[in-house]
Amino acid sequence: MGTMGTMGTMGTMGATGKSGIIDRTKLTGKFVVYPMTTLLGSGITGDVRFAEFVDGATLGTLVTIRVSGPNVANSIRSAHIHNGTFAVGGSPAVTLNKVDGFTADGKGMSETLVTDLDATPGIPHGGAAIAYAGLVGTGVMGSATGFNGYVNVHWVTGDSGTGTATSQGVVAVDIGSNY
Repeated sequence: MGTMGTMGTMGTMGATGKSGIIDRTKLTGKFVVYPMTTLLGSGITGDVRFAEFVDGATLGTLVTIRVSGPNVANSIRSAHIHNGTFAVGGSPAVTLNKVDGFTADGKGMSETLVTDLDATPGIPHGGAAIAYAGLVGTGVMGSATGFNGYVNVHWVTGDSGTGTATSQGVVAVDIGSNY
């Protein structure tokens, strides 16, 4: 179950995201955190946080992924917001910045400022703007609002469990209308 909350003190400038340096003073204080499900026996756990971003006419979401577990340290993993549910699978809708395990504590982290869906040919609404409410809806389980999608952090060589391809996930969570 995701948790809604309000933010405390704003932090310093963040990592480079899709729209450049993330100005944390533009975060509104609205956010939801989704705990991610371990997949394929990977032993990797984590969560993804969606925080509302507003800068004049620019509406977006700061998506922060944090993972930990076996083989996370010293790894770089692809991550996406996909269409559909993680149980069924679906095409990528938003390419997120890679989850970087080269951190001092050996955990993986990624931050991406999302303002638009990927411009993918043949995918409905490809390239369209998407704001915080468009991704998470109300952020309440069973509310059937928000994006029909899921967040997936991908497998890399050396991971434990039964996965075998980089397209498979090690952790994932349904978001928006699927939550």
